[in-house]
Amino acid sequence: MDSYAIAYWSMPAGAARKFFERTIRESAMRFGAPLFEPHLTLFVAPEGSRPPGEVLGEIPSPDLVLVAREIGWSEKFTETLFIRFERNQRLLDLVEALRKSHDGSEQYQIDPHLSLIYKKLPAKTKCALAKEIQLPFLKVRFEKIRAMRCKSPTKTADDVREWKLLATQNSTIRKGA
Repeated sequence: MDSYAIAYWSMPAGAARKFFERTIRESAMRFGAPLFEPHLTLFVAPEGSRPPGEVLGEIPSPDLVLVAREIGWSEKFTETLFIRFERNQRLLDLVEALRKSHDGSEQYQIDPHLSLIYKKLPAKTKCALAKEIQLPFLKVRFEKIRAMRCKSPTKTADDVREWKLLATQNSTIRKGA
């Protein structure tokens, strides 16, 4: 039986968002990978916990600025190729606010990264891709938070294509809308 979760994403803003969208689109076309919106996962809660619209109504707007630390890759599907960011107090406070909004019971270790592709690729290819990418900036501003329904864990391109927007700060997507 499939298991689902609610992932809370912070969305990059401005020129960084455009850069990430272009990089994700080009990588998807080049390798036959799924398209997705650039995001940084702040917290993951079990499906069936508090309604995401309520949670987002209680969480302050992130207005988060993070410093890019490295371009990395791994064997994990959801970290095929990514930008890792340094943690800061504002990020940790935001994650803690989300955790507390879910009764503080969920333990979630924040690993601030933004994925650029979801695809099983040889290590040699991922290493070459990491070297190809030239970030035109060091700092990235993140704005609004979205709540997404995701298969947990996400392991395939089809899982990525199933992601569904549930709520955005100041608005909620209703069933059937």
